[in-house]
Amino acid sequence: MNGEVVGDGRMDFLYVVESDQLIVYWKFLDIYIDEAMVIAKSDVAVPEHIKRIYRLGG
Repeated sequence: MNGEVVGDGRMDFLYVVESDQLIVYWKFLDIYIDEAMVIAKSDVAVPEHIKRIYRLGG
C-alpha cells in the first residue's frame, strides 16, 4: 500500500472468562478509497453477532 492510510478507527475488546477468549472488534472504522473517507462503522455498541454468539446482555 506504499505507506498510505487505508483505514482508521478505534478498537475495543471483551474477555470471556468462561471460554478463555479475547474478542476484539471495531468501535469506529473509517476506510479510505481513492482518498475519499467512507464511514464503515460508527455504532459504539458491541456488534450483534458477538452478543448472539457469546450470549452477552445489553
